[in-house]
Amino acid sequence: TETNRIWCNNYEGNKKPKLIVTGAFGEIGALLCEALKTDFEIVKIDVVSISEDNAFKTDISNFDALTAAFEKIDPADCMIHLAADKSPKAGWESVLNNNIIGTHNIYECAKKKWNTKSDFCKFFTCYLRVSWLFTGFRK
Repeated sequence: TETNRIWCNNYEGNKKPKLIVTGAFGEIGALLCEALKTDFEIVKIDVVSISEDNAFKTDISNFDALTAAFEKIDPADCMIHLAADKSPKAGWESVLNNNIIGTHNIYECAKKKWNTKSDFCKFFTCYLRVSWLFTGFRK
């Protein structure tokens, strides 16, 4: 239905908007990518080994590796950043690298890739209603 659509800037008619998903092979990322694959061309970034087209094995805490991955990605319409260490028992080094430095690196790479204020604002304006995502997965 219309309320279950995800809209990103630059959506043009029948052309699928390009969506970058970090943490694409995590629990939420995998479900999200599966749910959105009919409406979006999805580019996946994750730290796990990947054998798919449009997927990049990249540690987001490594700025140079992340920059190299972003350079291979054609302009995208929006991004959903899910890469993180979600464990409540995670050590400080993991939280620092994956959740803080990694998120900062994502921001810096996106800012560099979409270098005009107009493009950057469009890039970060993505509205997502996730309550429908898990419909059908409930027991």
